[in-house]
Amino acid sequence: MFSRKTNSQFLSSIDVLYVDGTFRSVPKFFHQLFTIHGLNSSHCVPLAFFLQANKHQTSYEDVFRYTFAEAAKLGVSVCPTVAYADFETAIHKAARTVWPGCEIKACCFHLGQSCWRKMQSLGLSKQYGQKDSEVSQFWKKVFGLSFLPPAEVGDCFAYDFISHLPNDRR
Repeated sequence: MFSRKTNSQFLSSIDVLYVDGTFRSVPKFFHQLFTIHGLNSSHCVPLAFFLQANKHQTSYEDVFRYTFAEAAKLGVSVCPTVAYADFETAIHKAARTVWPGCEIKACCFHLGQSCWRKMQSLGLSKQYGQKDSEVSQFWKKVFGLSFLPPAEVGDCFAYDFISHLPNDRR
């Protein structure tokens, strides 16, 4: 873990964490650089950095437990009530294991990235770029689902989307 005592102390004072990994700026022999961020005066501040050899659930659990242990050495605890992460299942499971009372949420940015990768894998990116295509209209509505209250998503999908599915069934 790369961090400072003041960062660990700050981690103990916040309820919401943001976690993410990057693969582009990682040293040789490591798989990813995993970071934990927090909000300070409406600014997202990186607080802890971890070099990881893989993306396994146990590795993320080790990261979260180590963060907790380092804070404990300072006489404080890291017990977030909410953690934002991408759509990687291993991160979600690890956070739930280490912090069972923590609500795990995914952010709109990562939802957009995930949907875009899916469109590309299905060969739909060209159609998405055509503003009047059925595919484009459908996916724009899908992106908008994340802005609805969770209780309304199912009905919106069932009543508003199913009747307007694109003819291209990819």
